[in-house]
Amino acid sequence: MAKLLQAPRYVDMDRCIACGVCASKCPKKVPDLFNEGLDTRKAAYVQYAQAVPLSYAIDAEHCIYFEKGKCRACEKFCPSDAIDFSQADTTFEIDIGAVILAAGLKPAQARLPELYGYDTCTNVITAMQFERILSATGPYQGHVVRPSDGQ
Repeated sequence: MAKLLQAPRYVDMDRCIACGVCASKCPKKVPDLFNEGLDTRKAAYVQYAQAVPLSYAIDAEHCIYFEKGKCRACEKFCPSDAIDFSQADTTFEIDIGAVILAAGLKPAQARLPELYGYDTCTNVITAMQFERILSATGPYQGHVVRPSDGQ
């Protein structure tokens, strides 16, 4: 038996039709961590292009409603009434037969500005940022361009 904690999405997955209206009406832009900060996303977002299930979520850490108690634009414009700010953490138990423990790694940070110019030159990028640039679902739709000017 394993006990799991599920964080709230603030979007009812059964009602969400993935139309994107919530994201288009959301006024808050934040760096898109999936694309390595090369572009921005809204506080109402889909994690990545091929996400399954294709359902939006609201980033409570950056949502204006959770920060200031105002806005709720996503809720006002959602055609399927899927926004639910009352959602809370849910704990549930599942039967399991095994647990796989994977330590995982984090990519090395390019924090040697005097050697590589990463912090001072916009066009010096990491290997992971280059992967996102080359990806068809990345910030430049697979076109090799400079991050500084998009050319």
